[in-house]
Amino acid sequence: MFLSFIIPVYNGETYLSECLDSLLRQGIPLEEYEIIVVDDGSTDGTDEILANYCACISNIRRYTQNHLGVSAARNLGLQEAQGDYVWFVDADDFIQDNALLELREFTLTGQYDRIIIDVYTFFETLTADEVEAKVTKTICSNSGVNNVNVWASIFRRAFLTGNGRSFREGLTMAEDSLYLYEVQLCHPVQAFFNKVLYFWRRNLKSTTLSDSKVTTVKKMDSILQVVAQMDIYYKNRQGELATCANCLMSNLWVYLLHTARMDRENFHIALDKVMEKGLFPYHRPPECTLRKTYMTNRTDLFGKLFDYVGIHLHRRWGFAVMRLYYMFQR
Repeated sequence: MFLSFIIPVYNGETYLSECLDSLLRQGIPLEEYEIIVVDDGSTDGTDEILANYCACISNIRRYTQNHLGVSAARNLGLQEAQGDYVWFVDADDFIQDNALLELREFTLTGQYDRIIIDVYTFFETLTADEVEAKVTKTICSNSGVNNVNVWASIFRRAFLTGNGRSFREGLTMAEDSLYLYEVQLCHPVQAFFNKVLYFWRRNLKSTTLSDSKVTTVKKMDSILQVVAQMDIYYKNRQGELATCANCLMSNLWVYLLHTARMDRENFHIALDKVMEKGLFPYHRPPECTLRKTYMTNRTDLFGKLFDYVGIHLHRRWGFAVMRLYYMFQR
């Protein structure tokens, strides 16, 4: 079997069908790939959607678990996968038509452990122009997420399992970037497939940490754990330092951005946590190549100013400016 899609889903009824439909338009026989969906304890209509698909489509398998998180769901999917390659896909995203047909041909050119693809980022739905560009396959990548999001890569399954590469369970945010860096520590043979194959829906509700206070704390703590681990890798000079520095700084900026947005009580708690770990203020590693935060889609003067302040959030002045901005927004 060529490939296993692994899809973790939690309350994904809004976009799950669109995701699954895209995985079924791949130009190769169904028996040559499988779709593994791990339902992480959904309470909406996800189960009914999956039941309908499984009843009609032979290559879809579903598993259920209590609400253990995305990392546990991906690990379960990887454990059950049978494909030579695996592709982790999020349930609110979708992929390009005939992507597997092109990837299968590409894998014949070498024995690759990791194939890195191009990604297109959009908000909620594609515009008419974006749909046309997708259909004609003239759409260009607009997102630099190759080393921070796991779905921007296709992995050889034997490489992952042979090196014991599983997701760190308990992490609920930023787990992708840490996983990818630890995969790189195993020195995979990798190649770039420079075509947009993945469409990443920027679901603002899921990225603003605006849900329950308990969940927000877990996500913030998860990001901080990743930053602390990347700081250890960087100080020990483990792995490719530019990638390490970029991962470290991008996650630190995200943590500090959300800290700046908090109410007074939670603001001080979150700030104390990052300061106790010696991660704020922080000296930006000279190897860091990031010039954008990717935390805004605005390209006007406001967007440029936001990005400028954003890439200085690790400094006291940058953080103070962002904090003042959100205080005036209230």
